Amino acid sequence: MLDIHRGYLEPLGRYQNNPLEKGFLDPNDALPGNTVLYLLGTPQDTTGTIYDWSGQENDGAIVGATRKILPSGLPYLDLDGTDDYVLVSDNASISFGSGNFTLELWANIPVTASQMDLMSTYNGAAGAGYDFFQQTDGTLRLNIRETGGATIPPTTVVTIDDGVWHHLVGKRTGTTTGALRIDAVERATATQAGVDSVDNALDMYIGVTSSGLANDLLGGVALVRAHNTAVDDAVTDSHFYQERHLFGR
Repeated sequence: MLDIHRGYLEPLGRYQNNPLEKGFLDPNDALPGNTVLYLLGTPQDTTGTIYDWSGQENDGAIVGATRKILPSGLPYLDLDGTDDYVLVSDNASISFGSGNFTLELWANIPVTASQMDLMSTYNGAAGAGYDFFQQTDGTLRLNIRETGGATIPPTTVVTIDDGVWHHLVGKRTGTTTGALRIDAVERATATQAGVDSVDNALDMYIGVTSSGLANDLLGGVALVRAHNTAVDDAVTDSHFYQERHLFGR
């Protein structure tokens, strides 16, 4: 596990084009107090592991995905759309129960007519879990589902399958409301009464759905985060504005 208190700035400062000197992130902005997963990507990662910087030790096991470097020097994971993913073992810190939560990452998806999963603990049509994914028409959706199938399903109209890096945020607020933001703009909200706990015994998967390891992601992912609260929009928006230069935005 990385020493987050000592080492946050050190490995980032070694990126080839010094993104920190371009105003990357203040460590306090990067890690709100309720962050339970932060797969930052650093030179200290190994071939098979991407380390969690949240302090919860939710390290990701890399299966097939290739570690690449953006022109800015920031590492990201490239997934081939066939059998690549990252597995984060089941942990109470990323299960969320009936409480609020926020999922957040950068993704670059080429034009394609396929459903592709971003972050998932989905347990099938009648099972509890959350599923953050691109639909077959390129729109973004977050299913917040309890056992029995009741679901809060915010879904965007705008698409993300354009080969451009996008900052994606999915959020649950209370037992009735879900929302989606793309590049610091709210793009969808949805309400559904009576949706309770999303807990199940499944691991979190990044790049495939956790139910059957299907809907493989073709594209890149970076700066994957989860928070056990409904993070204020101003905070997640600040991540977009502070980080976008790393992704050529």
